[in-house]
Amino acid sequence: MKTTDEIFGLLASSFEAHRDNKDQDFDPDMPLAELIADENERRRVIDTSVKALQLNLPDDVAKKATLDSLASYIQSMQTS
Repeated sequence: MKTTDEIFGLLASSFEAHRDNKDQDFDPDMPLAELIADENERRRVIDTSVKALQLNLPDDVAKKATLDSLASYIQSMQTS
């Protein structure tokens, strides 16, 4: 089972690589919708990031506000 920090690292590296505006410095505290505007693309990046965890995440997971809240949510899904 991965820790929240490990999950955050996986997500942050994927969001940094796939973010919309690569001209600005990456800020992991930005809202997810500002990093990747398209919700379907956010979902794809999330699924790819945590594929190794083999979790079935709900469709609304791409609506989480920040990487931190998303990482905490995914970590809690591992234990349920």
